[in-house]
Amino acid sequence: MRRGLQRFLALAAPQVALVALGLAIARFGRDPGAAQETIYLALWASAALLPLALPAAVRPAAPRSATVWAPPATALAVGLLLATWDRGGGSRAAIVAALLVLALALVAARQLRPRRLRHASVAAPMALATAVIAYGHRLFAAPADATTWLLLALLPALASAVAARLARRDGATVRPVAALVGASVLLAPLAARETWWCLAALAVLAALSRHRACRRALAGAAVLALVAGSFPWLRPQPISVVLQEAFAIAGPTSVDALAGRSVVLSAASPRLELDVQEPALRSLTIDSYLTNSGGLSCAAPLARLEIRGDIGRFDSVLLIGRDSAEWAASRPDVMLTCPAPPPWIHWIPRDGRFLGRTTRARIPLATKLEAAKLVIERDSSLPENVSLAIFRVGLEP
Repeated sequence: MRRGLQRFLALAAPQVALVALGLAIARFGRDPGAAQETIYLALWASAALLPLALPAAVRPAAPRSATVWAPPATALAVGLLLATWDRGGGSRAAIVAALLVLALALVAARQLRPRRLRHASVAAPMALATAVIAYGHRLFAAPADATTWLLLALLPALASAVAARLARRDGATVRPVAALVGASVLLAPLAARETWWCLAALAVLAALSRHRACRRALAGAAVLALVAGSFPWLRPQPISVVLQEAFAIAGPTSVDALAGRSVVLSAASPRLELDVQEPALRSLTIDSYLTNSGGLSCAAPLARLEIRGDIGRFDSVLLIGRDSAEWAASRPDVMLTCPAPPPWIHWIPRDGRFLGRTTRARIPLATKLEAAKLVIERDSSLPENVSLAIFRVGLEP
């Protein structure tokens, strides 16, 4: 008992230190605006790594085993990342997600063996860690919501119980199927949000004809699925975004006309004018959000878009509720006359326990146009306190 407690404390200490480091960075860091994100990332990583350390605490393992060194090593890596990269942004969050998924894969490769899977003490920590990685964002946005505890408590308990129960049966393929069924239970809420999750599950099912192929396919699909969807609040449809980016790399890529900067169109500064040189512009995308737009009705004009070329011209109008929406639509005290469309990206704001929203609008051109100048002008009928923040203007040839 004493040895087990000592082992548990030794494995849990890095996670506790990680939380303390995150709180210290948030309090004394160089970028106070990233404090909320830093605290969340530290707590999220600690909550995911702690159940991964439990199998080594319950069942002794070799010191070089991934079960022993993967959780504290990952906690150290996340702590170094938070300490050296003291600013907000999706890239830092994505790296933390990848580290957590890597730790989960390493520990699961050692623990989810045919005989060990029979024990709920092995299946439950893996299921809990997976649930925290996939749905831990809800502890930040909606800690008192019943759905949060359904996803983080009842769902992993059900998945581990089903997997352990199935693994007790005889048969060479029963235990891999048990692991697959448990993973499917955990990923079912994500499958309901995006159909690509169902296709990923079918691909794994197709590999069940052979034991080794099934195991490899299951591990690969689980790692890919968690990397793509561990931040569902960052991308509402993560697998679709990954596939779009992959096809964009293989084909013609879009150019950001803003070159990474952001522009705010307000009553005092309503016009954005850019010189562009695109020989065959086919469409463009605009990433933006609105501020103080709660009382605006749907389909109201937001801004005028004009593309001029040496030969030809294209005009369009950005509409509220379709092309952009209120950034604080998820905040409980914000009431919208026009429901916000699905966000392109969720992000953690500087204050408050809610998630900010950025909307992407895609405007196709009727014909290809040799663009020379791009103008976006805020509609003059908008109230003075309403502003449009633009973060990216993607030119697609």
